[in-house]
Amino acid sequence: MRAGTGNVPGKGGRVEEGRREQPPLPVGMRGGLRRLRSMLAEMGQALRHGPDRPRSLERIWVDPRQIRHAIIHPSDLLPDLAEGASDRPFWIARSWRGRVVTRAQFAAVEPHLRPLSHNIKLEACRRHWTEGIPWEATGVYESFFDCIREGRQKDECASREDVLERYARLDAIFAEVKAEGRLKSQMELFPHQDRELGGIEIHIGPDDEPIFGDSGNHRLAMALVLGLTRIPAMLGFVHEDGLHRLAEYRREREEETSPGNRRNRTPAATAVPAPLGG
Repeated sequence: MRAGTGNVPGKGGRVEEGRREQPPLPVGMRGGLRRLRSMLAEMGQALRHGPDRPRSLERIWVDPRQIRHAIIHPSDLLPDLAEGASDRPFWIARSWRGRVVTRAQFAAVEPHLRPLSHNIKLEACRRHWTEGIPWEATGVYESFFDCIREGRQKDECASREDVLERYARLDAIFAEVKAEGRLKSQMELFPHQDRELGGIEIHIGPDDEPIFGDSGNHRLAMALVLGLTRIPAMLGFVHEDGLHRLAEYRREREEETSPGNRRNRTPAATAVPAPLGG
């Protein structure tokens, strides 16, 4: 932010001199600016890569069993791995949504790829839904309660009751997904919504590897535990060496929505929990 346009906390939480506080933009205007930035970015991608370029937040279809690595925000890392971890790779990857990234750009995040088993949310879900461990014994509540004690919210939870209700709701969703043998796309859940915003974020890495972007943790955990073989996902970035596979990810979407096609379904009675990448 340029000087004179707003308060910018410096190190230690102080406001830098010479910067005036401005009222925040209305929510509707912020959403409009995000859409404008996304549209301009897509125009640039179209000029570079043609009509088949990736589109920000578009829906693709992925076999979750092929996901072995993730770019994990430190708040979602196992406690013994989180100390000293940087959130920079996470935010860099998020800024690349809908973009083709070069080998040189990818080098900034590649050293920070982690096995799925390093994600505390995925591990907690696996232990709860496969081993019957109570949620409170998985360690997943602690970060919520820490925020609440500090007077902050996390994932819209402001009290212990909110946290308990959140995880009871997840159990109900898990039961529904198990009964139906499939995960619904965001556009099925919210028909008015544009593209797959809020879905399981998947980047396409080199060697065509799907990389989890640390968004949609619980839904990905459900798919892994239930052994689903095809799930809807929200496209993140695409590595230049994986761009040729993008059409295949899209074709899977078309096959999934074809009348009578049920290849994405795994019968709940025969689903086998898949191990997390490690």
